Amino acid sequence: MNTPEELVSAEQASAVLADALPERTAPQWASWLRENRNHSKKAIYRIPLVKMGRQVFYSRNELAEFIRFHQQLRVGDVRPTGRVAEVLGAFGVGMGGSSTGYAWPQTTTVCAAVDEATGAPFVQVRVPSPRPTVYRLDPNQAVKLAATLADAAKEAVEDAAHREQTGN
Repeated sequence: MNTPEELVSAEQASAVLADALPERTAPQWASWLRENRNHSKKAIYRIPLVKMGRQVFYSRNELAEFIRFHQQLRVGDVRPTGRVAEVLGAFGVGMGGSSTGYAWPQTTTVCAAVDEATGAPFVQVRVPSPRPTVYRLDPNQAVKLAATLADAAKEAVEDAAHREQTGN
C-alpha cells in the first residue's frame, strides 16, 4: 500500500529550502517559489506542486530532489540525459571535443579487406578514440565518402584562402 507523501505549505517549503540552500533567505525562496509557479516564465527546474483551494503545497520528496539538483548545479555536476547527453557525447563537449566536434585521431587506420565468410570486399575504418569504433564500408560507400571528404576539404581550403586574402 502506498503511503501518502508528506506535503508542506509554501511557507514551510521556503524554510526547508533556506535551511538546505543558505545562499537565499526564506523570504527570497518564497519569492522564488512564486516565480517558479509562473508557467509564462522560463525555469530550468520546476518543482511540482499541489493546489488545494487557494493554497499551494509541495511534497518533501520533490523539495529534496530540487535541493539535490541545485547542489549539483552549484558544483557543476549536473549529468545531462537523453538526447542532450547523446549530442554532447557525439561532439565531445566536456570530454576533449568541442562545439565543432572531436579532432580526427592521428592513429585512425583505413584498410581494404575481404569478408572471409562471403568473399565480399570491403573497406575497414578503425577509429581508436574517443570511443573505439570499427566501421565496415562497401567499396562504393568508401568511394562516395572519399569524394565527399575531398569536396569538403577543398571548400575549407578555399574558404581559408579567401579569409586570409580579405583579412576576415
